[in-house]
Amino acid sequence: MDNLISVIVPIYNVEKYLEQCIESIIAQTYFRLEIILVDDGSIDNSGKICDEYREKDSRIKVIHHKSNLGTVRARKTGLLNSTGNIVTFLDGDDWIDAKMYEKLFEIMDKYEVDIVTSIFTIERKGYSYISDVKMDEGIYGLKIGKDMFVEYIFRGFSTSANNKIFKRHVVMQHMLDIEDEIYGCHDDTVWVVPALLEAARFYISNESFYHYRTHNESITHKYSSRWLEKLNLVILHLTECSEKYNWSNKIKEVINYFINSSVINSILHISNNILFPSYFIDIDKRIIGKKIVLYGAGKVGYSLYLFLKKINVCDIVLWVDRISDRYEGVKDVKFIENINFDLILIAVLNENAAGEIVKSLAGYKEKCLWIQPKSMIDYFSEENKNQKISSIY
Repeated sequence: MDNLISVIVPIYNVEKYLEQCIESIIAQTYFRLEIILVDDGSIDNSGKICDEYREKDSRIKVIHHKSNLGTVRARKTGLLNSTGNIVTFLDGDDWIDAKMYEKLFEIMDKYEVDIVTSIFTIERKGYSYISDVKMDEGIYGLKIGKDMFVEYIFRGFSTSANNKIFKRHVVMQHMLDIEDEIYGCHDDTVWVVPALLEAARFYISNESFYHYRTHNESITHKYSSRWLEKLNLVILHLTECSEKYNWSNKIKEVINYFINSSVINSILHISNNILFPSYFIDIDKRIIGKKIVLYGAGKVGYSLYLFLKKINVCDIVLWVDRISDRYEGVKDVKFIENINFDLILIAVLNENAAGEIVKSLAGYKEKCLWIQPKSMIDYFSEENKNQKISSIY
């Protein structure tokens, strides 16, 4: 059916968030939706909630997997049971603004593009922020600004499927090719990147409509020894695409950057004994010899904790995060009140996120400091090959 948007939602044990997710889809100002809820073997009340909503809205279809088969299989199931000529995805613990699909469809229709992508609002316990805008809004594709786009694929540009709408043929061509087993390991990136690189035309919008919720149960935050096995499947698929589509050396370079950084991040998360940080900061004279409260315990925070401990230019007297229960050795933010310190070093990659954290620390605003973290992969890249490693250790 022309201009019918199929919204595919893979669902697994997200009963706490699912109603908000489904309500946000039902409330869309773009009414011509086909809402496919794929209950991927949930053992909580998620499946029951899906069935209840099916009775309330005729646009909703519910498919139940007997066991948990993973996000990739759930999406494929939804796609193969969909009929819309436009396809989009949404995770069951996230939600979207009411005008998301109306706005993105207007762009797709006006500019006659195959894909429209927007940006995220990250929702983390206690605060939210909009992901950084890295590229100019407008049309890109095979013959339009492709070289410029390639520069940003893995350096700020989101390769998620959830903040995009796709013409159906694009999803059928690229997503059905990937292995089911890679779920939880770059399972968006592995097909979205080839889709974007091979699209005749796609549009980048710098508006934010999608609310991405981070929490302890999210599969994107779970690592295991199988992660490297799954990553190998991702690498193999991207390598095959490189040969199939005859990608340029520039594209191969950024794919190699992605692979190297992914391997390092995997090792860091699987083994707490690895003392190689994936991020570092330039040594600022303001932190030398100071008593530091390190704020942030995610990927960047963990890396900077290792880095600053190793170079020993300051004294980390406290390490805090709003969701401290998720990390060993990290305290709740309230412990700042009981410690003698000179500076609070904000350890996040995103400048907008840093700004929101500073706002939440109103009483300590003058003591807050954010220094742009740098990727260790960038440090060892071609443009930095003449630098000496001793300059950062």
